[in-house]
Amino acid sequence: MKKTRQNNLPRRYGRFIILAFAAIFLVSLAVFSGCYQFYVRYRDSVIRSEEKQLQTIADTIGQNVGDFILANLGEIDLFYDEIASEKRESGSDEGLQRKNSAFLSRRHNLYSGLILWQEDGSVLYYDRNGEMVSQHEADPDLRTFAESTNRLSGGFPEPDALSNATFVSNPPAEKPAAAAGSESNTEIEAEIIGKRQISGGQGYHMYIRKYFSYGTERCCVLLAMDLNEIYRRIVAPVRIGTGGYSIVKDQDLTILMHHVKSQIGLDAISDRARIYPNLDLTDLEKWVTYQTEHDSGSQVLHTYDWDQNPPQDITRVIAFTAIRFRGEKWIINSTLPLEELQEPLNSMISVLTRILTIYVLLVLVVMYLIIRITFRARSQEDKIHYLQEINRGMETIVQKNEEIRHYQRIQSLGMMSSHIAHEFNNYLTPVLLYADMLQNDETLSEDGKEMVREISFSIDRAADLSRQLLEFSRQDTGIRLSELNLTEEVRTASNLIRQLCPARITFTADITTENIFCLIRKGMVEQILMNLAKNAFQAMEETKNPIFCIQFGRNNSGQPILFVKDNGCGIPEQALTRIFDPFYTTKGSREGTGLGLSVIQNILNSIHGSIRVYSKVGEGTEFRIEIPEITENRGVGGRKRLNSIKNVGIVSSDPKIRQYRDFFHKANMNVSVFEQSAPVLDRITKEPTIFDLMLIDFQLPAMSGIDLAEIIRRQNPEIRLIVLVETMDPDLGWYQNNGIIDRFIIRDELDGEMKILFQ
Repeated sequence: MKKTRQNNLPRRYGRFIILAFAAIFLVSLAVFSGCYQFYVRYRDSVIRSEEKQLQTIADTIGQNVGDFILANLGEIDLFYDEIASEKRESGSDEGLQRKNSAFLSRRHNLYSGLILWQEDGSVLYYDRNGEMVSQHEADPDLRTFAESTNRLSGGFPEPDALSNATFVSNPPAEKPAAAAGSESNTEIEAEIIGKRQISGGQGYHMYIRKYFSYGTERCCVLLAMDLNEIYRRIVAPVRIGTGGYSIVKDQDLTILMHHVKSQIGLDAISDRARIYPNLDLTDLEKWVTYQTEHDSGSQVLHTYDWDQNPPQDITRVIAFTAIRFRGEKWIINSTLPLEELQEPLNSMISVLTRILTIYVLLVLVVMYLIIRITFRARSQEDKIHYLQEINRGMETIVQKNEEIRHYQRIQSLGMMSSHIAHEFNNYLTPVLLYADMLQNDETLSEDGKEMVREISFSIDRAADLSRQLLEFSRQDTGIRLSELNLTEEVRTASNLIRQLCPARITFTADITTENIFCLIRKGMVEQILMNLAKNAFQAMEETKNPIFCIQFGRNNSGQPILFVKDNGCGIPEQALTRIFDPFYTTKGSREGTGLGLSVIQNILNSIHGSIRVYSKVGEGTEFRIEIPEITENRGVGGRKRLNSIKNVGIVSSDPKIRQYRDFFHKANMNVSVFEQSAPVLDRITKEPTIFDLMLIDFQLPAMSGIDLAEIIRRQNPEIRLIVLVETMDPDLGWYQNNGIIDRFIIRDELDGEMKILFQ
């Protein structure tokens, strides 16, 4: 039992431990949640800041690219316009071919080549170093573009192609130089006439055409500007973190500049969808659409890492700006991987997480120590409580043993009283006959007759004492209880008392009309009320307005209760504790025997009823009698039927008897097995209705099975009790007849009896 209680300690304090850890978990969760929300807000702030920085970078690169291209277009215009002006003013010819070579050599590989076409039909080719080469040695992409656009077909363009140009061969002499210079400004500006991917897909050429006049001869130059050189000079040097970069697209969303050469020349959507059919380009397509409708913007975009093959998923922070020059619209994208932004944040979160983890571990250690100390203290308290319960159980056993010894003394006294009464009646019978004969003898004098009447009166009192002794000895005989209407029994007894009530006493009866059924013996109520009425009549002999009242109904809790009241002399306070003792009386020796109330109490105890007395000297006495009612779920004998039994207790020190738990398990019942009576009493005291049936061995270490059953019955009147005995003693019938024990079963017949019982 002690070990079981100690094993139950974790379950008893499990709720406290769970609540403690739940509190720690909630606090930790709140801290982690707060940190995570701070992390999210800070990350968003960093992303917005990075978007602004990328926007600034894109704007700067776009401005630089636009300025660079416009500057070079301006240089082309200025260079060839100056050649034309010098030719007009001085007429000198320093060599157009030499000047073209010098122009290309100063541009440091910005141009892949140049083609000069003159009106006389001559065509000159230059490479990127400014060297004049043959047609076959010229840049193939430049030559192919020129041929495809019909620029080298052998004839100068039609006059409408130069409709906007003014060629002045000999400026008028009267005009000053300033005027002549102003006329030279009417030359056609350099124009961008196309872009094509370099052979091999390693870059892009932007083709620039310039019409100019060289003296009286009209000329045209076609230059191939290498956009890779622009990327190398302006875009690539701008470093954006470790994995960031910038790209350039034209208005058709064709990629012109990219650090991954395989991406140059691809359409940002259609070509990539064709090359990588398994990629989800939905977000990228929305972003490109946004770029076509706006001149700048930024966002976090789900895209791909084009450095890898196949491209891998990546999330980037990206910003763009659009630039416009000479009929062109280019889009500059600047981007940075989101993961690169999050690396310092992740490091911070990692450090914070470790700190919080250490904090939680410290809290857990502290909680563990507190719980351990508390658990030990509670364990000690439970041990003390357990010892107190054992002590109370032993006190209950001792008290019960005292009650049993008292009952045995009363039982012995009853047997002796029965024998004395029987013998006494034998002695009184001839005396009573002779007294009757003497009363009828007319020869007796009046004094003799008076003495005979005195003898008869004494004989009647002796007979009454003998009758009460017999009632006292027969009160617990095994007369079987019956289910009777207690209301009718009280009404019948009241009518009888009304007839016997002296005329000077006012008798009242208030009896409920409800039928209340109880397990009692026929005539029991009449015997109880007659004894109480007789005592009441004697107590009211000197009362001026004597009133005797009987009330029967239900109390506040709905239980049947019987009130018997009088306004007689009352009972002294010192006598209230002894009035139920046998042979105790407050009357004289000639008026009472002291057995009436003792008989009533024993009768009520036999049916699990009770009687209480309330009295005050000079005001009267009130008796309250409670008799248990038969409830609807009780069968014969007031016990639950077996089909309602769910929980069974077996009390035996014999292992063979304890094995019957398997029998009950097969019947889907919960079984608890005990070897001693103390654990049973502890369990029943805490939960009186925990068991529906108990199988109790008569032979127990501390007390008999019948004694244990009596205590259990007092705690739970509804329980079904079965006691195992070696042999069937006739004295055991009293316990069964009075509803204390439901069945006595001989140990050797237990198997068969159990089968019958559960049928």
